[in-house]
Order: sequence, then structure tokens, then C-alpha cells
Amino acid sequence: MKVIFSMDIKDKRNRLTKYSGIGLAQYEYEEGYLIDSYIPTGIPLELSDDEYNKILLEKYIGDIGNTIFLIKVANHNASYICSTGELPENKESLLKGIVQDILEKVKVGGEVHPIRICTTNDSQKTITRDYKSFHKVGLHIDSWDSVQLCNRLSSSNRLVMNLGPTSRNLLFIDRSVDSLVRENSIYKNEYEGKEFSTHYFNEHPKSIVYSLQINPGEAYIAPTENLIHDATVPGNNQINSTFMLRGKIEPKEMLNEILCNS
Repeated sequence: MKVIFSMDIKDKRNRLTKYSGIGLAQYEYEEGYLIDSYIPTGIPLELSDDEYNKILLEKYIGDIGNTIFLIKVANHNASYICSTGELPENKESLLKGIVQDILEKVKVGGEVHPIRICTTNDSQKTITRDYKSFHKVGLHIDSWDSVQLCNRLSSSNRLVMNLGPTSRNLLFIDRSVDSLVRENSIYKNEYEGKEFSTHYFNEHPKSIVYSLQINPGEAYIAPTENLIHDATVPGNNQINSTFMLRGKIEPKEMLNEILCNS
């Protein structure tokens, strides 16, 4: 799994950090975590030059199933939300404007699934919750497409735009699910990702969890069906809003670069 930045992203070197360890989540708050949920532990640490270069992708080669993009999608709509931290009354008009601005930056193939604007004020190590119990799930993989784990390379990916007012971080490991399944074929016919993530961390307790900082007005695009991941909002109960879009999504800037070099 590699990370690539669009040309207008500043301070690239400091956007990527790593956590000093992983561990089973404890029931720190009343909502708690599901049993056997793993979260990063310790504090974010600076990457060495070798670690940074290992995970950085200099040039996109068309492999969305193994690539995390960070792009800038700043516009007047995003700036409004970033500065206020709350949604205006004309929410539908705002949503339409955000989608239009995103589609100016990316190409979406296959079915497009706008999810929604989501707001959180959660400052735990991870923020994703189980939709039934509302407990935290910890590091996990998505399963929107209901595709077997061995075929996750062909799954959709997801764009998450940070609407502000604070930064947020994508947490992930640098191994794709399909590559891990090839090494452990017992999971090749499974669909769900929670058990797979738990098994992986049980077997690899010293795994590195990377953290990618996304500032307001920026978006990451990641193959979250093929990636053990979660998100976090640094700070003490900071409010943060995002807009999510799912499909086969690629930045136009990097697609144009491929065409120019072909």
C-alpha cells in the first residue's frame, strides 16, 4: 500500500507519522469498543527517511486497489464549513456544491454512492462505530461491496473530504487485504473484515500503524475495502465534519499524468 500526494498539498513530509504500537482497546468510555478491537497505542512518531520513502508513491500507475491519495478540494463551500464548524440552513444546496467541486477534481467509474455528511466530536484513538451496537470497532476493513476477501483488489474505493473545522487523520497499515489473504488462504472465502483484522493483529502484534493528516478542504481517496484502517480526530472532543463518496475514484491530475507519459 502506497501514499501519493497531489501537487498542491504542502508540507508532505510531516503529513505521515506512525504509532509506536497497537493493542486491544479497553472500555475507556461508556460506549466502549467491541470485544477484540485493536487500536493504535502511544503517540504519533516521525518516520525515518527510509520509512517515508518506502510508503511514498512518486508516480501513480493506475492501481487504485493499492493506493491512498491525498488531494486538495478547497472551495467557497468547504471554506464556509471549515470556519464555522457547523452546517448552514441551506444544507442541500451546500451538499450539491461540494459534490460538484469534488467531481472537478476526480474521475468516478462504476456506480457512484454519495454517503452523507458526517459529524463527530469523538477524540478516542478511533472513531468508527458498529451500526447495530454503536460500539467502536477499532482498526477494520469496510465491506460495502460484499466481496470475498481474496477479491478485494477489485472493490470500490472511498473519498472522504474533511469539511473542518479541525484536521483529521486516516490510520492504516501498509499491507493490502488481498495480499494478506494470499499468505493465509483460510480467509479467502470470507466476506466480513472485523474477524480478519483481529486475526491479523493477533498474529502480527508489532505491526506499524501509519497516520495520514488530512486538513480542512482536503480529501483522501483510499481502498478501504482492501485496507485495515480507521480514522481519528486529534484534540479533546474536537468537532469535525466530512463528506464521503464511494465508487472507483481516481484524481484527474494523476490520470492526466499517466496519459501524458503513455
